[in-house]
Order: sequence, then C-alpha cells, then structure tokens
Amino acid sequence: MSVSSYLNYIDREKREIETHRRYIISYQKEITKWRDDVKDERDKAKSRLKYASSSSEKSRIRDQRDRQISRLRSKIDRRKEDIVSKRKRIKSCREDIRGYREKIRDIKRRR
Repeated sequence: MSVSSYLNYIDREKREIETHRRYIISYQKEITKWRDDVKDERDKAKSRLKYASSSSEKSRIRDQRDRQISRLRSKIDRRKEDIVSKRKRIKSCREDIRGYREKIRDIKRRR
C-alpha cells in the first residue's frame, strides 16, 4: 500500500477519535444531569413525606421515590458502560494510528 492510503487511514481514525470524544462529553453531561435529578427526587419525596398523613401514603411515596431513583441509577450505569466502551475504542484507534505510522516509516526506509 502507498503512504497516501495510510495517511487517509490515519485521518479516518483521528475523525473517529474526535467523534467518540464528543460522545463521551455528552454522556458525562447526561450523567451529571441525572445525578441532579436523583437529588431532586429525594428532596421532593422528603417534602411530600412531611405532609403525608397515613402510613400507606408514606409507603407509596417511598416506593415511587425508590422506583424513580433506581431507574435513574440504571440509566447512569448504562452511560458509564458506554463511556468505557468509547474509551476502549479510542485506545484501539490510537493503536491503529501507531501501526499505520510504523508502516509509513517502513515504506520510507525502503525507498
């Protein structure tokens, strides 16, 4: 293969790295927002519990709070897994770039 084709591969890998970086940043923003939502949900439930009269109503409020918080936590966990996989992909792209640069060096040495 020619040097220019390896350079094209390198450019493609760099674009992919940049795309994954953007995804990671947006995922981190989502996680921050969802963590704030967990805090808000706790605060809302706490204020509703103050005014709840019966124990069944308090139980219902707690169940609702726990369901909502666990839903948010699972979303956060999924996003964390997504971030890990994007970071792994970035790492493999960097390794590919190193390999392409090595092949370019080999071609230039042969000339």
